Amino acid sequence: MCGIIVSTSTVPLDKDDLSMLHQRGPDMKELKKHHLHQFGFTRLAIMGLSDAGNQPFFNDNAILVANAEIYNFEALQRTLTHFNPESHSDCEVLLPLFDELGAEFVNYLDGEFAIVLYDATKDMLLAARDPIGIRPLF
Repeated sequence: MCGIIVSTSTVPLDKDDLSMLHQRGPDMKELKKHHLHQFGFTRLAIMGLSDAGNQPFFNDNAILVANAEIYNFEALQRTLTHFNPESHSDCEVLLPLFDELGAEFVNYLDGEFAIVLYDATKDMLLAARDPIGIRPLF
């Protein structure tokens, strides 16, 4: 189980703010700012143990954090012709899938997940969780 925190406030987060999530992800913690939003992540490394699986994942247009187990990540990776995974993390596919499909990408996920993504091109913040709500999202 990993921990994610996202702030859209002008009050900055710092790594001490991530300490409340330490029990959800003791293996690493990271805080990144993207435009006016801040994305924090604490990792419990189970899949994709290399640093390439660390979050937040970001590109020029978007940033994403996820607490997830994506069962069909390998099948999803095969559908993306311009994606070469750098880790064995099941969450690494999420941002390229969003780039390809937009917000509808969540409809293709088989698994349990809580995801927060900011798309700078549309100035859109997307929060999604699995339909049953196995992974909490507040």
